[in-house]
Amino acid sequence: MEINVYYNNLEPSDAIRNYVEAKIGRIQKYFDGEVTAQVTLSVEKLNHFVKVTLNAHGYIVHVEEKDANLYSAIDLVSDILERKIKKYIEKLKSKKNKKNNNKTKIVEERIYEAQSMDKEEKKVIKIKNYEIKPMDIDEAVMQMDLLGRDFLVFIDPATDHVNVIYKRHDGNFGLIEAKAK
Repeated sequence: MEINVYYNNLEPSDAIRNYVEAKIGRIQKYFDGEVTAQVTLSVEKLNHFVKVTLNAHGYIVHVEEKDANLYSAIDLVSDILERKIKKYIEKLKSKKNKKNNNKTKIVEERIYEAQSMDKEEKKVIKIKNYEIKPMDIDEAVMQMDLLGRDFLVFIDPATDHVNVIYKRHDGNFGLIEAKAK
């Protein structure tokens, strides 16, 4: 497992790095193959923030926590990360239908400066690039939850169309199915 530790407003130390590697490294037992994790440790006022982004087999899991004690924040993130992974591994194991093709598409995101925007004129000010993969709706909901996002763009393997699933204000999900004419 490859673990990259980044420090923000915090002095790097071997003790902290070793602790992070020990706690986050426990996740490797749930995966076969390469897993990478980016861990960002930062301090703002009296709080220590720990952010972990884990990439394993095409799935990305993002967890953030804060605590007054850095080691406690690392423990919290590690525990939440492990619970999320256990939960979704069980979901994946229980899935019987794995007919996804290995087709991926790129969605682009760009950021524009808002220098000369009038209050009445609306413009696109941000565009991002995303690699979108084929997955069914259950997998899309799971991936959206793992990322902590309100929406996810994916390819429906049954139709080969690009779809968007999003979290509604009432806690349910909505699906936008793109169909070409």
